[in-house]
Amino acid sequence: MNGPLLPDRDSDRTWLGDPAEHSDEPAEELLAGRARRSMVTLPWLLASVLAAGLAGFVIGDHHQPSRPRVTVTTSTSPANTGTAAALFTYLNTTSNRCSAQTGARQLELGVEIENQGNTEVEVRSVTPVFPLHGLQTVTTQRGTCGQPPIGSIVGTSIEPGSAVWITTTVNVLSMACPAPLPVEFDVSYTSGGGQQRRDLLTGFSDLGNISYSGCRR
Repeated sequence: MNGPLLPDRDSDRTWLGDPAEHSDEPAEELLAGRARRSMVTLPWLLASVLAAGLAGFVIGDHHQPSRPRVTVTTSTSPANTGTAAALFTYLNTTSNRCSAQTGARQLELGVEIENQGNTEVEVRSVTPVFPLHGLQTVTTQRGTCGQPPIGSIVGTSIEPGSAVWITTTVNVLSMACPAPLPVEFDVSYTSGGGQQRRDLLTGFSDLGNISYSGCRR
């Protein structure tokens, strides 16, 4: 008498080894098929990885705080043609100076003023300026030191490229020697077209080179 039939355990066994050992196909064909599947799968895998990385970069960059934008603006001022002539019309002192002691505590100080512009100017006033004080104006006239004055400086016309001498007589106040004192000239004049101008001109940076009885050399 035959006993009950038992199921074949080998038919339900899960194979964990190399499928080639349990396949009816030859090993060479099985390995070739595996290689073909790998070649097809690998490009899709790489494309998926790159797409995922790019999406992460875009999302991450989107959430980064934006940097403030700096705007640099440059500009060039247009030329003012309405005052172009005035810019070329001005007075200045030349390198010529003169001085003379005319009293115990009195000096004549003269400078040559030149019209370096391109139009005629008319002098309206000349006022000596003493930044460190120590001097007092007596009179200011047209002419050089030690010579009789030519006349008043007011109303004197100076052609372009021409020059005139202006001499001021000053009293030396409390200082025994006025050598460190500077002297300037505040000049008001009218240029071409009736334009009023005013310039502060350098006269003497100091009086160290003049001859004065109170100064020891």
